[in-house]
Amino acid sequence: MDLFDTSKSLIENLYYLSGVLILLSLLFGIFQLIYTKKTLYINSKREAAKLAAQQVEIYMARVIPLHNKMFALEIEKKIKRIKVEVGDFNNKYLIDKMGKEEYKKAIEERFKLLTISLMVINAMEAFSVYFVKGVADEEIAFSSVGRTFVNSVESIYFDIASFICEDNENSFQNLIQLYKLWKDRLKKSKLEKECQNLTEQLKTLEDISVKPIGVQ
Repeated sequence: MDLFDTSKSLIENLYYLSGVLILLSLLFGIFQLIYTKKTLYINSKREAAKLAAQQVEIYMARVIPLHNKMFALEIEKKIKRIKVEVGDFNNKYLIDKMGKEEYKKAIEERFKLLTISLMVINAMEAFSVYFVKGVADEEIAFSSVGRTFVNSVESIYFDIASFICEDNENSFQNLIQLYKLWKDRLKKSKLEKECQNLTEQLKTLEDISVKPIGVQ
């Protein structure tokens, strides 16, 4: 097909040509937009993975040693670890669960570790914010320290919950959200494995029945 129709005037041909050029420009713009979006996505994934790896290194180098230091101080000072079933992350739940007197005694005991426990919890909160806000890839971090993180939160659950009251109910929310996310993921993985094991066991069992005499 000829770009110029000799049967039409120059102005008509130019008008037609401008329409083609506009269409090509639009197609090129759409292609550029798709390419740019894909590039941004790849770069974002790469940066999120890189940041996740960095945070895991920090967790290993800073958070875990802080936990170990707190546990060592517990042994040294003979301070009792308070074990409470994990529930709501606030002191009201602890009081309801333990009773006022028992809660008060536990607070007095754990107050001796106030400085180190706050250091541990703040470090875990700082680690959590990157993943809860979607800046770093939490799935990468989960594969490395997910189980350790969940166990650590549960081991110092009393300390975390005791710091949260009505006046500061939003404290440590990133830590709490990440704990719940990873706890549920671990629970789901465990249930899936149990389901798979049960299915495999069922396959090994024969469905045998004894028919009455004379019945074929």
